[in-house]
Amino acid sequence: MRVLINAESLLHPRSGIGTYTAELGQALAELNDPCEVFCLIGKSLVPAADLRGWLGEAGVEHDSNGLASLFYRIIDKAAFSYGIYQRLRNAGFHRRTRRLRDFDLYHEPNFVLRRFAGARTATVHDLSHRHHPEYHPAPRVAWLERHLIETLRTADRIITPSELVRQALIDEYVVDPGRVSAIPLGVSPDFKPAPAGQDAQILQRHGLRAGGYVLCVCTLEPRKNLDTLLDAWQRLPESLVRETPLVLVGGQGWHADDLVGRITALCRQGSVIWPGHVSQDCLPSLYRDAALFVYPSVYEGFGLPVLEAMASGLPVVAGRATPAEEFAAGCSKLVDTRDADALAGAIADALTDSDWRQQAAQRGRAVAASMSWNECARAHANAWREAAGR
Repeated sequence: MRVLINAESLLHPRSGIGTYTAELGQALAELNDPCEVFCLIGKSLVPAADLRGWLGEAGVEHDSNGLASLFYRIIDKAAFSYGIYQRLRNAGFHRRTRRLRDFDLYHEPNFVLRRFAGARTATVHDLSHRHHPEYHPAPRVAWLERHLIETLRTADRIITPSELVRQALIDEYVVDPGRVSAIPLGVSPDFKPAPAGQDAQILQRHGLRAGGYVLCVCTLEPRKNLDTLLDAWQRLPESLVRETPLVLVGGQGWHADDLVGRITALCRQGSVIWPGHVSQDCLPSLYRDAALFVYPSVYEGFGLPVLEAMASGLPVVAGRATPAEEFAAGCSKLVDTRDADALAGAIADALTDSDWRQQAAQRGRAVAASMSWNECARAHANAWREAAGR
């Protein structure tokens, strides 16, 4: 069976969907599976077996200042532009794929299916546009609500990253449970503990010391609840903040101007460090050398950074009643992250309880070891065969 993955998310600075697409494609190439998988990246048709080399040569970073990426960053700012942009993307995809007649199935990693003659599957990562529309531009919410319904109606199979999202699709959109598969994401083997001193050069570049900072990795946007994290951070004892500053890794997203202003002011005070977007090569080092990982997001479809932190040997503070609870319960502190006092208390307890940090880190590594991208890819391949009747 020949499978086509729409991998246009690899053309922009790497987001969560881009990471999912890249890791899935690379893992599929390593499976001893009869599925023959290709990734359509713009105008390039890249075999999954060659994806790792393509990423190394072209890279996500290389396009970050290009015209396509600039357009991608500004289309949310004007209501009329979003629909036009999506129609152009659909037309381009259809134009390129109508010449590819020997594919049995097309998989869309980014919610909404495009036109395609064969079997079609899609990954719906979350329903934040419905549960928290205030966290997205109105044009994006309207477009998703309209077109996701059509995708759910016509897809041969839907994939979600968690049981929480699967159940929400079944309950809220009345989707046949037999057509929805919950497939947990995996974690790259790059995220792992390392011998002391191995990351000294990278830490020095960012002005950090091993074990001397609290880490948060996410795009700066309303859904990530960073304002509450900063509220909590400012309630911690000054001595604790001085010893372990908060490091925010991630680029600026939608509606984040005020947040960036607040972060910049805290950076000048020395309690926060914001290196911005960090390359995939450096990210594992920043994970494993932190004292604690905090993920304050109020809504996620999965919460991949939490799993990456666990694999790196980090204790975690994250949100209760999120998909992270499906795999992080028992090896992290789960709190109501909308409550600044509760969040501050959990961070303070974690930083001052070395025994808990050690135990949580050990349990987290054990859980993360059972969640690989290879297992995720194998489950996708099985779902695709069922969708295509193979």
